[in-house]
Amino acid sequence: MLIVVSEPCRDPDNLCFPLMGKLAKYLNRKDIQRKLGVNSSLVPDFVACSEKVGEAFSKKGDELTSTTSEVIYLLNKGIPVLIYAGEYDWIWYPLSLKSG
Repeated sequence: MLIVVSEPCRDPDNLCFPLMGKLAKYLNRKDIQRKLGVNSSLVPDFVACSEKVGEAFSKKGDELTSTTSEVIYLLNKGIPVLIYAGEYDWIWYPLSLKSG
């Protein structure tokens, strides 16, 4: 999947990228959620960028807090974790994920 953030916004309802809507539709399929091990009774539908989650992070100051220990905890429990940041990620700067 290639999303180029320097392109003009073509789909404001899907973070400006039509592909994001298709991705959300795919990840909300019950068969795909089962394959990914998602407990759909506990997890709301996938959204690419949740305002609710973003607001909760901001209120707690978590946007500037390392989540390394939480990721290690999940990995130690055998829970797969995906951390993604592209070169042109418009939400999280990728260098912030590199170790110092």
